[in-house]
Amino acid sequence: MKVAVEGIPISREELAATDWLTKVNKLRVARTAPGSAVPNSPGDKAGPHQPPQVNKGHASGAPVRKTSTELTPRQRGGVLAKNSVASKQPRLPSDALKLIVRPHGGLLLSKISTYKLLEAVCNAARFTRDAVRHEDLIQANLIQNTFAYCTPDLERAERVLQVKEITIDNKDYEVSVYCAPDDSSGRGVIRGVDLRLDRDTIQAELQDNRNPPIVDFRRLGNTTAVLITFAQPQVPAWIYFCNSRHRCNLFKKKYEVCYRCGELGHRADVCASPTKKCRGCELPNPPTDHTCIPTCRLCGKEHLTGDSRCKEIFRIPYTVKRRQWEKHRQAEAHRSKTQEPGKQQTLQHTSRWDQQRSGSRQRQRQDRSSSFPPPESTTPKGRFQTSSQNRKEPPAVTQQPGASSLQHPPAPPSSSPDPEGHQQPVSTQEGTPSTSDTHKAIVELTAVIQQLIVRVEALEHRATSHTLSPPAAQSPPTVEPMEIALSSGHKHKRKAPADNDPKAEDWQTRLDRLEKKYELTHTHIRALEAHIERSLHTIGSQVAQQIENLSKTIEAQGKPPAIAEPAAAVPALPPTPELSQPNHGIQLG
Repeated sequence: MKVAVEGIPISREELAATDWLTKVNKLRVARTAPGSAVPNSPGDKAGPHQPPQVNKGHASGAPVRKTSTELTPRQRGGVLAKNSVASKQPRLPSDALKLIVRPHGGLLLSKISTYKLLEAVCNAARFTRDAVRHEDLIQANLIQNTFAYCTPDLERAERVLQVKEITIDNKDYEVSVYCAPDDSSGRGVIRGVDLRLDRDTIQAELQDNRNPPIVDFRRLGNTTAVLITFAQPQVPAWIYFCNSRHRCNLFKKKYEVCYRCGELGHRADVCASPTKKCRGCELPNPPTDHTCIPTCRLCGKEHLTGDSRCKEIFRIPYTVKRRQWEKHRQAEAHRSKTQEPGKQQTLQHTSRWDQQRSGSRQRQRQDRSSSFPPPESTTPKGRFQTSSQNRKEPPAVTQQPGASSLQHPPAPPSSSPDPEGHQQPVSTQEGTPSTSDTHKAIVELTAVIQQLIVRVEALEHRATSHTLSPPAAQSPPTVEPMEIALSSGHKHKRKAPADNDPKAEDWQTRLDRLEKKYELTHTHIRALEAHIERSLHTIGSQVAQQIENLSKTIEAQGKPPAIAEPAAAVPALPPTPELSQPNHGIQLG
């Protein structure tokens, strides 16, 4: 049974395709040989160019899909073309010859098991079933209605290539078999080749030293275009042919469109559908004189589906996808190297609001309950201060347990701090301090102690001298004064608000705020007194220990220290009366 289909006529030499088998086998042997420089095919699992499957959906893994009414005609055509390709087919082995078998006569492979297909091929090629066990592979493509036969043996491949007919369920079906090119080979197309040139002449002209290694070539029908298969996956930009340079474009496959049923994914020679449809309007079994306004299913324009004018009919070559993926990976690697380590955590957030929220939560507030400003400052600072510039954290100082948090003055140049933070005299080369250096260090240490005592006394005097002074009472002639008792025990005379006073409504609010500030002042002063006592005790103990160490050092040299006892230099604090805290917006005496 012969079926006349629409297509491009080819010659008998191209139909035989024996050269394809020879060339592909040589390339396979060269690639699998030890030390070969030919890259592996993208079908290998360990290939470096195989991009991973990326889920472009939500974070939960569910893909984002739109309904058919929300998509444009071009988007609907892209989805249709994507579904017409068997993208989930497993990769064929790269170390075997791949023979593509296209059955004719309405054979539907979806209803035939692979065991029947393998048995039919073995019977047609005349080799036993045991000869191909554990070596050959057969795989059906149900979308294209074709199947592939892979074998590492060249003799069996030549036999399968000569098969013209197979028998399934006592029925004969015509088949056409051809050898598929290797996946690691790049393919390009040159145009403008004279139609009078035969295959031998084209081969002689392509054998130029300036051209890369060529595996095979063939003319595309009766056109001036020639398809060239290269040994490397890279396709050159120019090809030297007939003493001239021809532009070599990357060969792009087309989405297969059936001219019989109008569906995408297979061609008319393997179509098993009994119904014929119009490719323009999808009318089933159209008459001979049928006329319609065609609409392409791929791009939505007014032409037949699969027309040569359609730009959406071409598929993106794997070489282009691989280059895009490599550039994407290189850009990510460069971005990760140039990125600062402190900003890597910030890139995980997806919005500015998330970054602000995460930053505010990660910021920790400083504990200032046991720390107070230095004595030389006259402006109250601390947790009541509102300026953001003055809320800087003090430099970290390593202290021993129980040590004071007051800032020590800078050490003299003749002494160096030890690991515990104490001042030690400069040692000689033998490791024992000299007498002059020891006395000098004692004198300097005594001066430092006196300076600390003066500062503590100034701080104590300033804390005890703060007394509460109420503001002057205003007694207008028309309003009698009234007494207001505060929680601090003082009585203040304030004028009673008049009926027409605009501030009368918030008088009670202001009064409550002042009372709260007075209470906080008392708490602050008590904490300050306790802090001063702890500081004096710590300073006295540290100085006594330091002087005792220096005395032992001098006694070892035979000279007693000539200094006074440190306990007499540190006066005891007198009992502190009940104080009032410095104000924050309140007048003080």
